[in-house]
Parts: sequence; structure tokens; C-alpha cells
Amino acid sequence: MNTIKIALKCCLKNNKQNQILLLMIGIIVSIITLLYSSIDSVSNQVVEQKKIVFGIFTDIYYFNDRKTITEVTNEELKEVLSGFHYNRYGAIYTVYRENLNGVKYLNMGYLDGTAIELSCINMIDGNFPKHDNEIAMSEGMISFYEKSLGDSINIGKYQYIIVGIFSDYGHLWPRGEKEINENISPTNAIITKEQALTIYDDNERVLTQILIERTNGISNSTESVEGFYQNINVDNSEGNIFEIPQLFRILIYFITIFIILSFFMMNQERMLRRINTYISLGMEMRQAISSIKYELYFISILGFINGVIFGILLSSLLLVILSVFMNLGFALQFNFEDHYLTYILIFLSVLIMIHLNSNWLQSKIINQASVNRRLYSFTKKRINLLRFDSFIGKKFLIISILVIALTITLLTYSVYYAFYLQEDVLALATGYIPRDYDFQFTSVIQNASPIDNIDGGEEDKVVLFTDLYEKNGASQQFVDQLEMEKGVHSIIPYRENTKMNVRINKNELDEYLKGYDDIFQLQGLTGITNYNLIYDTFDYNENDILVNSTVTGYTEQSIVTLADCIAEGEINIDKLSSGEEIILRVPAYKKVTKMFGDIEANGILVVDPESKDAINSTLLDVGDVIELTGILTDEAINGGVQEKDLDSFYRLDVKVKIGAIIRTADGMLPSLGNSGANAYQILTTNEGFKNLGIPGEYSVVSIYTNTDVDQNSMRNLMYEYSINVPNMILEDWQLEVFTYKIYNALVKLFCCMLITLLIIVSFIFILNQFIMKMRMNMPIYYLYKINGLDRYQLNRIWMMQIGICYIIGSIIAVLLIGLTFLYLLNIEKNDLLKYMSNWHIGIGYIITGLIVVIAFLICKNIYVKLEETMTVNSL
Repeated sequence: MNTIKIALKCCLKNNKQNQILLLMIGIIVSIITLLYSSIDSVSNQVVEQKKIVFGIFTDIYYFNDRKTITEVTNEELKEVLSGFHYNRYGAIYTVYRENLNGVKYLNMGYLDGTAIELSCINMIDGNFPKHDNEIAMSEGMISFYEKSLGDSINIGKYQYIIVGIFSDYGHLWPRGEKEINENISPTNAIITKEQALTIYDDNERVLTQILIERTNGISNSTESVEGFYQNINVDNSEGNIFEIPQLFRILIYFITIFIILSFFMMNQERMLRRINTYISLGMEMRQAISSIKYELYFISILGFINGVIFGILLSSLLLVILSVFMNLGFALQFNFEDHYLTYILIFLSVLIMIHLNSNWLQSKIINQASVNRRLYSFTKKRINLLRFDSFIGKKFLIISILVIALTITLLTYSVYYAFYLQEDVLALATGYIPRDYDFQFTSVIQNASPIDNIDGGEEDKVVLFTDLYEKNGASQQFVDQLEMEKGVHSIIPYRENTKMNVRINKNELDEYLKGYDDIFQLQGLTGITNYNLIYDTFDYNENDILVNSTVTGYTEQSIVTLADCIAEGEINIDKLSSGEEIILRVPAYKKVTKMFGDIEANGILVVDPESKDAINSTLLDVGDVIELTGILTDEAINGGVQEKDLDSFYRLDVKVKIGAIIRTADGMLPSLGNSGANAYQILTTNEGFKNLGIPGEYSVVSIYTNTDVDQNSMRNLMYEYSINVPNMILEDWQLEVFTYKIYNALVKLFCCMLITLLIIVSFIFILNQFIMKMRMNMPIYYLYKINGLDRYQLNRIWMMQIGICYIIGSIIAVLLIGLTFLYLLNIEKNDLLKYMSNWHIGIGYIITGLIVVIAFLICKNIYVKLEETMTVNSL
């Protein structure tokens, strides 16, 4: 007991070494706590937001023609979804509908308990109704009726008291063509089941949405059932949107060992002196060593507690800052049960090092006499600057070299992780325009009527296939009206036409077009099935090859961003907008062959135009005039076209000059019109698209909202606009983009924390190595000074030694980086060589070099003070 009291009294009082240990443990634990708690908090908020929008059900079945209000039974569900495997299901029953303004509907009904859970209805205020005269309404309905909580409202023949207000939901749930046309959506006015039975009219159908949680791991074949759709927006995987790599735990474990080992090595002599002092005062050796051990135990526990508390405080501050900048409240959350293994590893590493240090101290005390006999006889050493300190303390030089090598390797891994292992999640496939918009309307290609419906049902009567893609888009009026909406920051619309071809003489095909023809059959991409008839009808020459192309119109602001991608020529906005010039995109490629089971498939892979075996287009150059030609119609014809219907079609020819050429896939528009099989892609501005006389509405409309706008209100606004463009799909990327931005922020946060931790640890460890070496050799340094070696010469020799350590460590680091990346991380050799040729690899070397220089300067100042102390003592 007395030993523990002595340890508690001496652990911090006038004990700088223990204070430093307390600080180091606190820093490590606080950084880990900050990292884990902030990521947990942000991830949890994002996950909850996504649940409110998309729910947590995996599938939905619209039971639109149900004529009973009785609850859906297992037998009834199995009958309509035969063979489907599910864990549970819930149902939403709409028993009363009222058209409010032609667009908005009041859907009144009730949800069972499972449906409430799977739909993740967010009750903003109040509660669900418990009595027959109570009702809960969505925010949209509350706003439409201009009511508030506690108000009364008349619906049909009954009066209700509003007892709850919940967030609008279900707008982004999957729906089919029938549901879209009939504007079928979930209940937005909830009443009790008993009241629903009262108001139900036997002559009306009950619109029922069945929310299903499928059994994972079992293949189902029910996806083709009409009214059944998969909720592709829901993520059923466990965990957060960003998971800290497991390697981080191992790294933290070794970092902690390095820090504690460094601390003990630097303070061994002090600990021995204290133990000898305790023994000289009458304490037994076992008690003296136990006293030191208890001190370290107490410091470790206190460091852990302080680190956790300080880390949580830092997390709270960080979340406040994020809340201000992202306009979203983040609640502090820390799931200790998910990270306890990390803390256990750290704590065990500290305990192990304390135990080993105690054993070492005990062996030192026992063999102290022997140790004293092995001291260096400095007076017999000959001064030789070429051999200066080459062997004395060489183990510290070796350790310093290894620490420098490991530091460079770990920092390089951190930088590589930040720049390469985590790609930009806003980006799509290589070359495509980033998905950074909040909402987007995209045209769909409608399903064509089966060939059996054509007269005679004979396929050979079809001479041409066409679709309504360029007609299904948004009008200029739609875009202008949307741009004027409050909360809309900007709109980037794109026009597309997939019916225009580049006319080429078949005798002039270059290797580029021949490769496309071998793989895709160029004429087959045009949709023509009877070439002779079509060529005769529309006066094409038999030597003409029609190369299917996509004409895309960009805004002036977006097409300017492609300037860096231009290989030949230049972008002239005026000439593009007037229709005088276009930009030709011909991405270089190479042929590839892949095996899909026993089937061999040929394809193309877009590559760098300068790479080996790259196939580049050579037929067309800047300044050449190309002829765009297409077989078009103003009628709403979709699918197979017979000869008798060709009178509705006309040939459109447009001649235009090539102003610039892009030989990469940069700036490609992700849309249904861009099939990826087009050899030529024609780019212009939206104004130029119109001046070329090529028909086409806006097939893609990307919408960017203000940062301070309410997400739910914008979502409802976009939902109302979507009704005006029935052939376009509304994509709500508002929450997804926010998730992606959070994800990128968490990746950066993790990398910054990891690099910061590595810098602190590396600095402490390298500084300790230098100080230990200097302290150990202080007597010989002083001896050399007496024999005429001044301080400046000593500094130069130190710098030379440290420089050699850094150079050797850097060379070893190259080998460690290669081994770590190739075998531990399984990085491809080509990717590693590409990375090593980038300036990012130099970051680890630069930071480590700065650490070494700063450690040297600090060590030099400590030497000056120790030298002055030794001089005073000698006097």
C-alpha cells in the first residue's frame, strides 16, 4: 500500500518524463477518439437521412386493383409473388383519394406497424392517431391546407383533429409506368384502422403498397411481375458509409509500441537512478521497481481517460464546424462497441511495454556492477574525424535509419491512400462528367411494340428501327421556368440526337473505323435492316457507309471546360454556336478479348492516344468538312418501321467543319443516348445544335440547388415538375451528392489524422533517438572539446551522420514501399510505377526530411545546455 502511495505522489510531481508520457498517450487516444467519433456521428446522420428518403425495405409491390380493406396475408402475398423469399412485409392502405389541384392528391389511409418501420416515416411533431377523430398529415398536406398541429380539418364527411405532422416520404420510391400515369403514391394523411373501415366504400379499390424485406442470399425470379420493383436506393450492408481500414488498428498498435519503447529507452538512466535512490533510502529492490511500474500504470490509465475526454470535446467542436458549413445538424455519436478492439490493442501494448521495461530495470540493477565494468574508456580513444563516433552508439544510428525508412513508408502509404486508394466518388467511369448535381431529369427510351403487333407479325417486314429519345426530353420553356424557381442555383441542360450519322465512303475506312466495324458492325448500329430499300428510298450511294454518331449540345460554360482535352484545333464558342464548326470526339482504343465462362467476347478499351498499340482515328482532321445525315420523322413512331410508313420519314443532311478534335473520353455525358458504341461523337453548344437544324429536346437537365435550401421542399418541387415531363426520370442526387461529399470529407479527415499521427510519432521517435545518442556520448563529446574540437566542427559531423542516416533510410524506404504496396496491398505493378513517377511520392520524403532537420536543431540546443552544465560542474 505504501508503494502505491509513493507512486501516486511521484507520478507527476516534478516528473517531466511522466508528464511527457501522459501527453503522448493522451495525444494518441484523443486522435483515435476524434477520428472514430466524428466518423460515427457524420455517417449516422447521413444514414438516417437516407432512411427517411428511401426507407429500409428492399422491394415494393403495388397491389393497385385490390377491392378489400382486409390486411394482406402471407398466403395472398405468396400467391401474387410466387416463389419469392422474404423476412417480413408491411402494407400501406389508401382508402380515400381526393384530387386537390390536378397534380397533388390527398391519399388517406393507414399503415400497419411493419410498414411504419420499413418506410422510416419521420414524425416531426406529435404522434400517430389513436382515436377515430384524429389524423396525422405530411408536411406537404399541412402546407397545402395551411393548417398546424391541433387544428381541425374536414375531409369528406368527417372532421379530424391534426395530432401529428410527418415528413413527406415515398416520392423517390420505385414506380412503374402505371403508377406514374395514375400518380399513385403512399398515404399522406394517416388515420386509424377503425376509421378507415368506417369510411371505406366497397365500390372503390384500395391502393395498397406492400413493403418487403427480402431474404438475403437467396436468388428470386419475381422481378418480372407487374407492379413489383426493387428499391435499388437502399443499402442493406452493415456499417457506416466510410469504414476505417483494419490496417489502421495494426498501425496504431505498432505506433504505440514505438512511442512507449522510445520513451523508456530515453529515460532508462533516470529510472535506474531513481530506483538506486529508493534502495539507498532502505526500500527493497522489488518495491522500488514496483513503485516505478505503478507510476506508469497510473499514467497510462490517466492518459487514456484524458485522451477519450479530449477527443470527444474535439469531435463536438468539429461537428459544430461541419454543421455550420453543411447546414445540417450532426449529433455526437460514438459506438464504443465497434471500436473497443482498437482501444484494447493500444492499452495492451502499453501494459506489455511497461512489463518488459520493469524486467529490464530489474536485470540492470542486478547486473549493475558488470555494466559499469563494460563502460568505454574514453581517455584511450584516439581522435579521428573520419572515424568520429562511428561505433560508439551505432545501435542508435541503425535504429534511426530504420525509423526514417518506416516513417517515409507509412507517410507514403497515407498519401497514396488519400489520392489513389479512395477514388473521387462524385466521378463516374473514366471520362464521364462528374455526378455533382442535386437533381437530374433524364429522357428514357420507351419500350417499342412487339414485332408481333406489326401487320402480319413478320420480322422481315421491318425495314428500320427508330425511337422517340430526342422527342422525350424537356422543352426550353420547361428549363426556363425551372431556372426561375427559388432555391435553384443553376441548371445545365444537354440536347442529344442519336439518329444522325457521319457519311463516309466505304473505300476510305481507316483502321479506326474498321476496328469498330469488326466489333459492332457500323451499319447495324444505324437501325437499318433493309439497306437496299432505305438507300434507294433516300438516295444514298451504294458506296456510302453511315457511321452512327451522337450529336450532343452542351452549355457554353460546360463545353469550355473541355479545352484541356483538345488534341488538335481549338474551341471557338462563336463558331460552335453559329453552327459553323463542331468538335469531333474520337477516343483512342485498343481491341480486347474477355472470356465470360466458355464464351469469348471482343470489345474495345479506351486508352491514352499516346499509349502503345492505341488505335487513333486518321481519316478526319481539323478543317475537314463532314456530312451528317439522318433519317428522321416528326411523327411519334417508336419501334419497327414498315415500308408503308416510310412516307413519314425524311432525310436530313448537314455539312459542318471540324473545329477541334478530342482523342480521349473526357467530358462524356452519362445518358441513355450515349451507348458507348458510337465511333464518332459530335459536340457543340445548345445554340449550335439548334442552328445546325438538328431536332432534339433537352434529354438531360442537371439541377444545382442553393446550399441553404431545404432538401424536402426542393424534393417536392422537383416531384411536381416531373409530372410535366412524363418521359423523363427524376433522379434525386441531392442526398446522394451530400453523402458523397461527406464520404470524401471523411476520407480526407482520416488521411489528415493518420498523417498527423504519423508525423507526431515520427518526430518524437527520431528526436528521442538523437537525444539518446547525444546523452549517451556526452562524456566523449566533452573530451573531444577539451582536445580542441570546437562546437561547429561537431555540428558538421552530426549533420553528416544524420544526412547519411536519411539517405540510407530513404533507399531502404524505396524497397519497403515496393514490398508493402505489391504484396501487402496487392497494388498492380503498373499502377505502382505510375504513382512513383508522380510528385505525390515525394511528400513522405519531404515531411520526413523536415522532421529530421527540426529534431537536429532541437538536439543541438539541448547539447549546448548540457555542455554548459558540464562546464559549470567541472569548475
